[in-house]
Amino acid sequence: MFTFLKDEEISQILKTHFESPEKHYAQEKLASEITEMVHGLIGLKKAKLATNIMFGTPIKDLCGQEIVEAFENDTQLLTIINRNEILNCSMDRVAVSAGACKSRTEANKLIKSGGFYLNNERVKDPQHKLVESDLLDGILCIFRTGKSNYRLVKVID
Repeated sequence: MFTFLKDEEISQILKTHFESPEKHYAQEKLASEITEMVHGLIGLKKAKLATNIMFGTPIKDLCGQEIVEAFENDTQLLTIINRNEILNCSMDRVAVSAGACKSRTEANKLIKSGGFYLNNERVKDPQHKLVESDLLDGILCIFRTGKSNYRLVKVID
């Protein structure tokens, strides 16, 4: 097997997995082990954080700086924007600035159809203004369009 785990630990993992296979415990353990081998503990921590953002943990429970660090090398997802360019701007404008939408028209349609999220909260009004309290730790906001298209915005002074 491709692991340094002891046989007893593997047996326990399999037992736990077979008790609740829908939780994918064995797959998660295997993914963690391989990620740690390839990228080290810091890489594993960043990968788990990224997974939590994309698939479950409430955004407000996460640390903005840790999220930025987890995605700092992913220029397709992480955008850096000056604070004065997006604060107090309407959500349709911010969506375009962040690269979440190609146009304000597209942003308006997405928002009105319920497919646009700020920090995993559905945005209902295209004219909603992005305010300081929308930023995680004062530095980050996360946009999602549809089920799985994310854009992270690091706000700088």
